[in-house]
Amino acid sequence: MQVSNIQKRILLILSGIVVAGILIYALAILPTLSAVAPKGFMDARQAAALTSKQIVDLTNLTNEKIKGVNVSSLGGEKEQALSLVRDARATNTQAYQKAFELSQNLQRLAEALNEIKSADAQRLAYDSVATELSLVTEFIGYTQSLNNFLDDLGALVASDTIKNQETVRARLQEVNSRAAQVNTLNDTFNAKMKELDKMF
Repeated sequence: MQVSNIQKRILLILSGIVVAGILIYALAILPTLSAVAPKGFMDARQAAALTSKQIVDLTNLTNEKIKGVNVSSLGGEKEQALSLVRDARATNTQAYQKAFELSQNLQRLAEALNEIKSADAQRLAYDSVATELSLVTEFIGYTQSLNNFLDDLGALVASDTIKNQETVRARLQEVNSRAAQVNTLNDTFNAKMKELDKMF
């Protein structure tokens, strides 16, 4: 009966975690700007895209680990589930560290914007980078919330108490809220970058 209860709770939790799977995907799939774009800007963008891709990979890996927690819980393998929670926390922490690296990449990208000759394109590029910096800040908060959630999820897997259930539900709401905000900023950033791409 305890495994069944945990199964229900983790299935509910997974519906929120999957929402975060597209975080910061925009930079990883940016269209290649034409050769008209300044080299310094292109180099900075490519560095940011590489770091972004690493964040996407780590975020996806974290999600896979959390899904594995569900499978292990279904099979009653508590120790395996707890090990996966620890692994998910480790990859999420790596994503957190990479987010700081991405913010540095974006700073360099902002510094390269003065190479853009068109005033309209430069203004849109500044606006795009500002949006992405806001996104990265929100993502950093998301990873912190997710680590707290994973700690509480581990406590729930180890001990299925009412208190642990309530704590996990509260953490899930916090994670969902952060993920929704990041994804909204991501959509805005994508739209701005499409406009910028047309200018080049």
